[in-house]
Amino acid sequence: MDKLKKKYNELLQREKKAEEYFERKDLRGEKMQNTISICGKDIQVKEYNGQRVVTFRDIDNLHQRPEGTARRNFNSNKKHFTENEDFFVRNSYEGKVRGCLL
Repeated sequence: MDKLKKKYNELLQREKKAEEYFERKDLRGEKMQNTISICGKDIQVKEYNGQRVVTFRDIDNLHQRPEGTARRNFNSNKKHFTENEDFFVRNSYEGKVRGCLL
């Protein structure tokens, strides 16, 4: 169980670092300027395949929940969603190569 928990925490840290990197710069290295206000909080506009998206981290921040809450709840209910319609799966390599901001 400890190994699983450690692996989960490592994945969260990698996701956090990737999101911080892409929040600062787009693919060309220019500072991103687009933000949107949700519930009185500004978040970075993110797009994937031409659609605006939010990350689990955005959701946790907006709802003032501990990091990992949105991911945990999504994974518990994933069977109710359709991939590439309700959610997208992206790995960090794809994000770096394509400039995806998920």
